[in-house]
Amino acid sequence: RVENIQRTLSYLGALPDAQLPQGSGDAADAFCSLLTNRLSLKPGEHDLIVMHHDFEFEYPDENFRRERHVSSLLAFGDNSATAMAKTVGFTAAIGTDLVLDGFLDKHRGVATPMLREVYLPGLQRLADEGVVFRERSERLSEVWK
Repeated sequence: RVENIQRTLSYLGALPDAQLPQGSGDAADAFCSLLTNRLSLKPGEHDLIVMHHDFEFEYPDENFRRERHVSSLLAFGDNSATAMAKTVGFTAAIGTDLVLDGFLDKHRGVATPMLREVYLPGLQRLADEGVVFRERSERLSEVWK
């Protein structure tokens, strides 16, 4: 494990004997600069995001009924934007649009994405941009045994 950490830090150019980039500022800026230099995509390269969530739920109020919910996402970067920019950037922009479009006018304080007024239009707008989770659910049993 220690060898893996040392090998990774060496690859990033972050070992104690490494030359820091000029004008790096504080340690966080220097490390960010090292990451940018080493991990930036080269021309013609694209990123990929893979997310897979697998949850089991038990409903005590419903005779301990159990369900399984699976949600998966594959997002590909292309020549117009990275997958990271699409998933993070679109989400932030859509959240901002929802606020500006008045979807949250009746809420005070922090409005979480667990609110239907947020996630339903938000997921639709993400889908319009090609960012779509594939979801399925299944009943596992009626009663916990």
